[in-house]
Amino acid sequence: MLVFLALGAFAAPPDGVALDRVEVWDAGARAALDGPPGCWEVVGRATWDYDAGRFGSSQGDAVFFGRLVDGVWVDVRVSPLGELARERSKEASLIFSSEPRFVPLLGQIGPASFYDPGDGATPDADDDDRGSKRREAKDPEPEGPENVIEQVFAELEGGAETVWASWREATRSVEVVRVVPLGKGAQAPVAEVRVRFPEGGTEPDRVDISFPPQFMVGDGPVRARVEGARVEASVRPLADGASFPAAEAYSFTASVLGLQFTGAQSVKYTNAVRCSP
Repeated sequence: MLVFLALGAFAAPPDGVALDRVEVWDAGARAALDGPPGCWEVVGRATWDYDAGRFGSSQGDAVFFGRLVDGVWVDVRVSPLGELARERSKEASLIFSSEPRFVPLLGQIGPASFYDPGDGATPDADDDDRGSKRREAKDPEPEGPENVIEQVFAELEGGAETVWASWREATRSVEVVRVVPLGKGAQAPVAEVRVRFPEGGTEPDRVDISFPPQFMVGDGPVRARVEGARVEASVRPLADGASFPAAEAYSFTASVLGLQFTGAQSVKYTNAVRCSP
């Protein structure tokens, strides 16, 4: 359920910018998360830093190539630049793995898409017939592609979302704010998705997602406390009115049963062009 509001208290918008078109900008904001239509060839560089304490850690970066087909990541190839990995109770070692250690926040991830090495790629040593059968038995009917951020919201939210638009004179842009409850009840904490549309146009140039300083995740007696979670991305226009991020990043800290986990990732997209015929 969505509730649309139009707020003009911050500043009067210029002629031709009608703040009551909230649903139009909200659709543009969601489209920016889901990825551009058509087929695009994308090159980028990812950096990550995950630490699960005594359970292990991973720090590294890699260059990658992939295709986006109607917003869905397919045929992603990774060229590792080095990863300092530490398994449980072992010392860290430098490895070069072609398996993705990162996940794009914008665009959609589906079964056998982003993590599928593609035709001709060499599978991991543990990816044998028995492992494939186990995965099929566990997930016989995989769900369709989804944006990672929207998937997280779907798992956490428990109430109606509110969306409003306002004109920001300092940046000469319309700012669309989407408030997502992270749980049920009137006192549930909320996340805010802020998307900026320069001059009130239909293509955004900035996406920021702020979470509460602290909130709980999970049901039952075992719940995780998440702190300092944040997502930000800059978006650039592409050909034919499409848009795609120039860079994105997230970070968080989670605690559960006395254990602490930290994670951070950044992705810079260096090139995005239409697929070759």
